[in-house]
Amino acid sequence: MKTKFLVRAEFLDAGWTGVAYGGRERIIATHQAPSNADLSDRLRAALEYYLATRAADYLVEMGYAGSREIPNCPEAFIKRPIDLWACKIAKQTCPIQAQVFLDEPEKFFAGCLVDEPRKQAVFNTVSQGDYRGFHHVRGRYLCPRCEEVRGNESAKSYHYPWELALLEAFSDFDPDRDMPAAIPKLHGAKIGRFTVLNALCAPHCLEVATVLCPEVAATLRVVELELKRPGR
Repeated sequence: MKTKFLVRAEFLDAGWTGVAYGGRERIIATHQAPSNADLSDRLRAALEYYLATRAADYLVEMGYAGSREIPNCPEAFIKRPIDLWACKIAKQTCPIQAQVFLDEPEKFFAGCLVDEPRKQAVFNTVSQGDYRGFHHVRGRYLCPRCEEVRGNESAKSYHYPWELALLEAFSDFDPDRDMPAAIPKLHGAKIGRFTVLNALCAPHCLEVATVLCPEVAATLRVVELELKRPGR
């Protein structure tokens, strides 16, 4: 699958400087280079290393390691804000966190809370490809702008931590100081005022920056890389 990073590249006195933003650390990588092309190569290599190390560790922690995709159960829902899966039928927290283990069916049947016929029906539905369960993945977080545009039922509204960045991380935007002047611009672009107070995915960071700080937006780019889950 693809994953996207927000990158800022500027030509300063000493040459080109680039920063990749995202996650709890806010800054994932920084590099300097004599040319824009060299900077792009160096940042790309740094981000690929990040995916192979920090991101891979996160995926293992969230339980994504395995030989193949583990879809979610169609009879499950996510409990907010604790980010736990619960069963719609049993009305309890799911012991296996809504994971349908296609490679280990006995693990699914042992952990599922519903009766045997329903367990079999769920397993058949998922294993036959009629339902792929991509509506939520543990350890992914909502981009509020995606929610505005697509609706909160879209799987594409959820992102890994490194795919999200705060506006103030890559600009001098100060919500307390600048929000009054920003509101008319946001209204004209049909962007909710509270959207800019939250971390956004890379494409929507660029969109909001284009509206509120176009000079900064001119230095931003979205870098797309391949994300491989551990063990695959």
